[in-house]
Amino acid sequence: MKVKKLSEISEIHTGVRLNRLKEKNTSLRKVIKRISNEDISKYEYSIESVPDSINEKFISQKNDIIISLLDPGSVCKLEKEGIIIPMQFAIIRLHENYDADFMINLLKSSLFKKELNKLVEGSGLKIIKSTYLKEVKLPLPDFDKQQKTGELLKLIERKIILNRKTIELEKQAKEAILNKTIGGN
Repeated sequence: MKVKKLSEISEIHTGVRLNRLKEKNTSLRKVIKRISNEDISKYEYSIESVPDSINEKFISQKNDIIISLLDPGSVCKLEKEGIIIPMQFAIIRLHENYDADFMINLLKSSLFKKELNKLVEGSGLKIIKSTYLKEVKLPLPDFDKQQKTGELLKLIERKIILNRKTIELEKQAKEAILNKTIGGN
């Protein structure tokens, strides 16, 4: 197993500062607002007016991984293309022969969090600089093993998400039964 810096296996850059872009030619586009701390594929977005001349590096590509710079540890893998990624996120675009499903799970792991905590600045609000992310060293198996492990971890993640949804639905059913029994709403 090789240990490599994140910058050796990907392009890493900070998202765009939208409030600095002043242009007459704009389009309404999806802009990432928040990513889930628990679900690696869940994010929230808003529709905003964005200059048409925005640099392509700030527009999502399939399998981009984004990390919140304001909430280190929140990591998301984007499946959709064309979403604008603002400056509070670092964008990680893996080079060829690195599996996105494996990497997203590695970046959610306690190993990565431990490395990340060494780099975090601030006492109240923890902030990380994207330049520090480039220096994080990660143990990486060969590509074939990454793919197999990534696929297995993806299936487990789906099961976890379904279990969370089942629990939430059961809580709602419990509340509904209680309300019906006592004549509530």
